[in-house]
Amino acid sequence: MMEYRKAGIGKYKIGLRTYKTAMAVFFCLFLSFILSTNGALFASIAAVICMKETHKDTLKAGIDRMVGTIIGGVLGYIYLTLAGLASFSVEWLSKIVIPVFIIICIYLCNLLKMKDASSICSIVFLVVALAHFDGTQIEVLSYVGVRVLATLIGIAIAMLINKYIAPFHREDH
Repeated sequence: MMEYRKAGIGKYKIGLRTYKTAMAVFFCLFLSFILSTNGALFASIAAVICMKETHKDTLKAGIDRMVGTIIGGVLGYIYLTLAGLASFSVEWLSKIVIPVFIIICIYLCNLLKMKDASSICSIVFLVVALAHFDGTQIEVLSYVGVRVLATLIGIAIAMLINKYIAPFHREDH
């Protein structure tokens, strides 16, 4: 019969960052509800990803995510506009063009010396580009704008909570 060790029981506790992350998601959901927007998912994801141990770390992650989100959103808008003009409905053509845009995403983030922003930039671009949104240019712009704005709101909420609610300061020795 196998003997169970009790040493590990109670070793892991729910920490303050966990509560702050849940609080940030709550505010993202609540704000999306109050504003009647469909950006709750993107705001909540941003808040979860950006919530770090210290405010300084959250700020760094937030700035990277903001830059990546804006660049990815703009490139997604450009792609959707070009797709509408050039009729990328030919299935194989989009399979070539989308990876070229990923190269542009990564290149621009590297050019701005923000390598950590390149993955979120690429993800935001893919979310926008692969949505297959058919609409007027104003509708496409609105679609991209809501995604980008919701993400920026989630980042801002995470940064505010991490700064003002029981902030943790790492001791630098």
